[in-house]
Amino acid sequence: MKYFPFKSFGYPVLTPYAGDQKTDADYVGHTFAPSFDVTVPPDKPNVVRIEVENYFTVPSIKLSVTSKNAMLLLNVACRNTFFSKCFEVPVQGGTVEIEGDLLSGQVDYSLFIRVKNKLILRSDDINPEFGYKEFEVRPGSVIAQSATWRFLVHKEFYRNPRSIITINVDPELNDGEFTVSLDNPYIEVSTSAKLNKQLNGMMASDSFKTYALNAIYVPVVTHALTVLADREELLENKWAQVLTSQLATIRQDREVRDEWHNKAQALFRFPLSSISTENS
Repeated sequence: MKYFPFKSFGYPVLTPYAGDQKTDADYVGHTFAPSFDVTVPPDKPNVVRIEVENYFTVPSIKLSVTSKNAMLLLNVACRNTFFSKCFEVPVQGGTVEIEGDLLSGQVDYSLFIRVKNKLILRSDDINPEFGYKEFEVRPGSVIAQSATWRFLVHKEFYRNPRSIITINVDPELNDGEFTVSLDNPYIEVSTSAKLNKQLNGMMASDSFKTYALNAIYVPVVTHALTVLADREELLENKWAQVLTSQLATIRQDREVRDEWHNKAQALFRFPLSSISTENS
């Protein structure tokens, strides 16, 4: 292990695998590589959920957390919104939920262990180049640090169905008629002026929003998914990327039937079930 004063904490820190674990690691033969799972829960469409799963192979470091002398912290930072926060998680791991409005674009996250109370760490696996097998750690010191991972946050599809669908007026269309274009970043729907006005009014009303979703948004997305199955080149469009990523997220938490219309219903949180509930 080569010690670089400007690239080291100056004391042993448990880190991810890098280089030769037998010579380069601060704790020889040990790594800090927790697993993460980032999802948008279907029942909380404006929330980003980060699930953390931990494991420790250095007993003294694990003991420092279980004895409350140190804490596990999940650091989440978004450069676009200037959001930055550390969330404490249990020693075995846990779940952190963040409001989606606080995040946009690239989000970086990592896990580390910070000391709360002065303690002594001892391990026979501390790299011999440090010249000791135990050392004193002061409050605020970092004793383990994971790699930094990232994910991207797009405009939330559930929160506003029009985020990937634009509705325009075509004076040549009769009431009840509409056309759909899928060759642009957003799905473009054209309707008559009267229908366009009615749809805007329905989407602004909690009482009628469900009916608007069933009347036009679900059929449009059903059509889009059907065409997408035969035209893979459409995956370059933003609307296709949003639909496929959101559908994959939903299927992590619940089963969705394979029919395109049922997939569209799932993407809008099953508005048909809302109608059946209202009338029951």
